[in-house]
Amino acid sequence: MSSTSSRVLFFGLVFGCTAGATGCSLESPPVSGRRQALETCHGPIWTCYANSPEIDHYGFHDLNLVGRPNHQGIQLGTGDDGRAEITHGDKHYRLEVKEGRLRGVNVFGATLSGLGLVGAELHLEINGVPDYRIRIEEVHEVPYAVPYPDQAVETYVFSWYGPKDEPDPKRLLCTVPEVAPGKHELLGMGPDETLVFEGERIDATRKVISGAWEPDWINLGCAGHTLAKMHLTRHTVVSNASALGIELADRQATLKMLVADYCGTGRPFTQAGQPLYWRGGLVDYVATTQQVEARWTEKGAACLTAPRLKYADQLPEDFQPDIWTAIEAECGALPPTCGSQDPRDFDGARRVSANPH
Repeated sequence: MSSTSSRVLFFGLVFGCTAGATGCSLESPPVSGRRQALETCHGPIWTCYANSPEIDHYGFHDLNLVGRPNHQGIQLGTGDDGRAEITHGDKHYRLEVKEGRLRGVNVFGATLSGLGLVGAELHLEINGVPDYRIRIEEVHEVPYAVPYPDQAVETYVFSWYGPKDEPDPKRLLCTVPEVAPGKHELLGMGPDETLVFEGERIDATRKVISGAWEPDWINLGCAGHTLAKMHLTRHTVVSNASALGIELADRQATLKMLVADYCGTGRPFTQAGQPLYWRGGLVDYVATTQQVEARWTEKGAACLTAPRLKYADQLPEDFQPDIWTAIEAECGALPPTCGSQDPRDFDGARRVSANPH
């Protein structure tokens, strides 16, 4: 297998937050010095799902703590007790993820956490065969984009290497495309950082959140990816969505909106870096908008005025010759045009999105 660099599927989501949410004004660090790829929105199911940590050609967003393989056949190496392990040098620890933070616990009760995780490794098996390792190069904290209450999210810089390779801190699991990141696009995360949260199962094909609490499954959200944006805007269980009045249907509507699943079939109609404003939950527009894109429920677009790719510099090949034709072909019939053209009016929907044009 070739040692290709990590790549990220990046949505240029632009939004603000409710008044007083100072975490929304954080600048993202500049992108520099790494080969990066800007993905478009066609191809395999991961291409527009917007969360694909990359080891060679394996794109994945979740891992299991009790040795079950994910949909790509990747599983974490386990100890004698069947629980996933994290190692540091020759020391072995049981891997745990609590409230979005990694830690290791050994048989003597000693813990490995925070900055102590630097240099620790996760062992991956592919189709049951030990193969790659993920190494923790750095540990950081960032605030939630909407800090109610004010909390910090632990983030990690992960590298990876194969059985015939030496560790290489420049071979990263997640990077963003070489575009100038805007103030809100990475929500305070560094371009090579990943956050982790437990408990959610998300169907990448149908773009559906299961709703069941499954703490043995963990999700990896690269900076700028949909899962990172969901978590940092309080749309996951671990980020206290329910306590903040954000219901499962709200979270599902947000997922459909972020990936532009107008038809509710799971097919996305957007591309990496496409700008978008939206409001709902604790998120509000960062600036005055001029045009409603769509209104969203947990089933997809309740109405559609102007799909975001109408304003793309270049329409991806899969959506040629016209974005409206592609949407109609997928949906069977176009969603109705939005009655209210006020971008602040939910008009009975759970989320409303607008084009910054």
